[in-house]
Amino acid sequence: MSTAELNGIKLDLIDWINNLSDADLILFLDGLRASTNNKDWWKELSDSDKKQIEAGINDADEGNVMDSTTFWERLRNTDLPIEHRLLLDEKLKRVEE
Repeated sequence: MSTAELNGIKLDLIDWINNLSDADLILFLDGLRASTNNKDWWKELSDSDKKQIEAGINDADEGNVMDSTTFWERLRNTDLPIEHRLLLDEKLKRVEE
């Protein structure tokens, strides 16, 4: 592919991104862009964040995991304010679809 063709594709992508209104897609693209840098993100985490990630990995290695439906069901059955319960119900419906 020639440089001119690549530049044309870049311009098309810029125009497409500029016209996006889907917040999830925009956030996904931003995450994709951020993930392509050469920084070692692990070094940028706090010690507390690193400990939490390591604890999660240890839990998974030991089989201490649950599927997302069970997680949302358990969370829904906790004593939460109604506005949080409604958000959880909406999230659970999306997980079940």
